[in-house]
Amino acid sequence: MRYDAVVIGSGVSGMASALALAREGLSVAIVEANRHPAPLIRRFRRRSVWCDAGFHYFGGLTDGGGAGALFRYLGLFDRLNPEPLDSNGFDTVAFEGEPEVRLPVGLDRTRQTLKARFPGSADAVDAWIDAVASIQDTIPFANLSVDPGTFDPRPNMHRSLGHLLAEAGAEPDLVRFLDAHGYLLHGTHIDETPLHVHGTVIGFFLLAAHTFPRGGDTLADGFGHALKTMGVPVFTRTRANAIRSVGRSVAGIEVQDADGNHDLLECAAAVSAIHPKRLIQMLEPSVVRPAYLQRVRKCPETFPPFVLYFDAPNVPESLLRTNHYYVRPDRKSGRDEVLALMARPSDVDPETGSRRSLCAVREASGWEAVLRDPSDSAYAEWKEAMTADTVAWTGAVVPELRGRCETVAAATPRTYEREAGAFLGSVYGIRHAVGTEAVLPLGPLRGLFLAGQSVGMPGVLGAMISGVVAAAAIVGWNPIMDRIRRCA
Repeated sequence: MRYDAVVIGSGVSGMASALALAREGLSVAIVEANRHPAPLIRRFRRRSVWCDAGFHYFGGLTDGGGAGALFRYLGLFDRLNPEPLDSNGFDTVAFEGEPEVRLPVGLDRTRQTLKARFPGSADAVDAWIDAVASIQDTIPFANLSVDPGTFDPRPNMHRSLGHLLAEAGAEPDLVRFLDAHGYLLHGTHIDETPLHVHGTVIGFFLLAAHTFPRGGDTLADGFGHALKTMGVPVFTRTRANAIRSVGRSVAGIEVQDADGNHDLLECAAAVSAIHPKRLIQMLEPSVVRPAYLQRVRKCPETFPPFVLYFDAPNVPESLLRTNHYYVRPDRKSGRDEVLALMARPSDVDPETGSRRSLCAVREASGWEAVLRDPSDSAYAEWKEAMTADTVAWTGAVVPELRGRCETVAAATPRTYEREAGAFLGSVYGIRHAVGTEAVLPLGPLRGLFLAGQSVGMPGVLGAMISGVVAAAAIVGWNPIMDRIRRCA
């Protein structure tokens, strides 16, 4: 079989790339090793309770905004029915023994809120908000008048958020707040977080914060419907084994289905929407520069998550439309540790009547010990200890839940690697950090392009944008941006 382009991986970035290419008239196919497309963002059921694996909330869906235009261009918007989170506090951050801080929707409202909470850091708050506003005004998909062909994020990739706050005289309490909140949003601490990454991620959330009626299933099914409408085949349970080339140009993707049958999908262009460290295993070493392989192998990963799912009937109303970040000091690392209880629109799924789980997310602390001793017994002991600690922590910060909720599932880095293909279970793929050489959308072969969180910015929107960027590298920016602007 021959296609104009083949996309490896049916995550958000892969599906977005395939849709963009199909809308520009190319014949496209997607190959996916999992049994279902979009394995990371799909929900699963345990004991009749719905659990969201990799999707919780979404930023930037405003009327006439870039994110909404992107969804319309991809053919998704009309099937989403987004549910707004609490505009007075879509995220709440609470430190032990201190009043909570509620982040409202809106840059000016956030400015006022943080100045009231951190009065000694008023200048630093202004510097932070102004930087976020400037970044949002100069990036494509936030400001649709920006020409993507001339956009250059590098100045804000080499300066950290911590550097900005130090220059502005931020007090330790504000630094600690922004560090704890940002770490779960983009996977880096404040002293290594590039301003571009932070301003893009938090900026979209400060514009608008939504979730979807059926969580990640709403988004996955929307993508599935759009792909079917555009006639894009998705070959599930089909593994890409190798990228074949002629000279230094892509010639096709060698695949293997669940029955062991091999095939070659001929193509002149390919988009890799899988982790770059998995991609380089598919390349013929003789046609790839050793320096490229070494650079990708050296890239650090974002932290691996541990996620606990509770069946929690009659939870406090405040836990429905607000994400709660609870922070405590970690004596071993010297950093703060964060537990996030994620928002959802309601307690009950509107279609099935089944309850939604209360989802608790934190870093998988101590996971390095399991990697050193990957035996089943060591893994089971670690998982049991993490579960017990998370249950106790949750009960301590939300006393109303003590004795009123039951653990129905736990997802570990091993779970995310096995079920969703997340490399080493990392939450956002390769870490975007100041001083770290980035993995670029242009691959090491002619006709090979990269997409995903490791290449673009972290999060669902970042993955979607990176997929469109990869498509634009194949067909050009002008036709894609013209269509997206019309969708606004």
